[in-house]
Amino acid sequence: MEICHTEHSHIIGKAGNNIKNVMRATGCHIHFPDTNKGTVTGTDKSNQVHIVICDVINVILLFAFSFIRVLHFIQLFISEPFRAVL
Repeated sequence: MEICHTEHSHIIGKAGNNIKNVMRATGCHIHFPDTNKGTVTGTDKSNQVHIVICDVINVILLFAFSFIRVLHFIQLFISEPFRAVL
């Protein structure tokens, strides 16, 4: 999958905690390119992120929960629009 190399460190998180939590929750293995580490000069940065799905059921459940959260947020936003402004 392509993710802009400038976003990799934000996704990985401090000490890799963000990406470790995602891998633990989904059962996937996620690998960011080694060429992006540090300040290596003369090499192009890569946007390629490799994801290996090990547990399809966990991925499906995580997607379903994420979708439900988005729907819940949209419902709250529509049911009480601009309340903070008034």
